Amino acid sequence: MNGYHLDQSQQNEIWVLGNGESRTSIDVSKLPRPIIGCNAIHRDLICDFIVAVDKRMVDEIISNPSYRSIPIYTKPNWLSYYKHNQVRSVPSLPYKGSSKADDPWHWTTGPYAVLLASNLNFKKINLVGFDLFGKNHRINNVYKDTKNYSSSTKLPVDYSHWIYQLPKIFECFPEKEYIQWNTKDWYIPDTWKNIKNLTFSFF
Repeated sequence: MNGYHLDQSQQNEIWVLGNGESRTSIDVSKLPRPIIGCNAIHRDLICDFIVAVDKRMVDEIISNPSYRSIPIYTKPNWLSYYKHNQVRSVPSLPYKGSSKADDPWHWTTGPYAVLLASNLNFKKINLVGFDLFGKNHRINNVYKDTKNYSSSTKLPVDYSHWIYQLPKIFECFPEKEYIQWNTKDWYIPDTWKNIKNLTFSFF
């Protein structure tokens, strides 16, 4: 794993894999289970749970034979399109707010995946591939230039909602321990530096 050793003796933890390009720094197939994945990770890894809030991506995951028995979590708006209980609703937001970023419709797959992990019975939640920021002033995603994803020539996604929404989860689950894994050159948002139950580890 590029010289990086993961301690697999840890108990009562879960891994949440985003699709930021830092994720390629480790071999995610060797991570301890369970794993929650996001969107097109189904193309490369069988996760224990997967989250996709875009209906096109839900359809893509369902078409993958390896995912016939894997729970797929999506927005409740899409549940009426699916006739089997494999497709489930993402958890409700654990707080109320009045800004656009507080509207469940404006929550994307990554924050919902972390919220799902927080609702499960695990004390430690490891985040990998949550890069937040663009890369070289362009989109930062493992699956750019593929079906259902933007071109690598596109500008990066606005990360302001992610910067705001993820700490909301951390604050609502103070009994959980969150670990943000990333590369050594990753920029830590200023508003994240004083969160008591969040630590940072680097590949």
